[in-house]
Amino acid sequence: MTTHDDDIRAAMAALRADYLTELPAQLESLRTAIDDARRGGWTKDLVRKAIKQAHMIHGTAGSYRFLEISEAAGRLEDALTGIDAGWLPPEDAWPEMQRSLDDAIKALHDADTHP
Repeated sequence: MTTHDDDIRAAMAALRADYLTELPAQLESLRTAIDDARRGGWTKDLVRKAIKQAHMIHGTAGSYRFLEISEAAGRLEDALTGIDAGWLPPEDAWPEMQRSLDDAIKALHDADTHP
């Protein structure tokens, strides 16, 4: 016999699995937004688009307990916010941003092979 808690756990597991299938496209969209910002000279509009993408992944991945992906997206969000605010030069932020993107992709691969 299943309990209400079992039903909730099963529903959350299904939502988590669905989100896992969406994550590759979301991370690619984030990478594209960051690349667009770099190519576009870090304009406010392009940086804010990337911040929005990073923020969305940071929060939702954390909610579904993809903590490494959430943390990597959070680092990207912080760096992009620093660029947007003017206190972090993009050239100083880029190496950490690249590492964070790589970390998120690796964590996604690990989550995909060990859900």
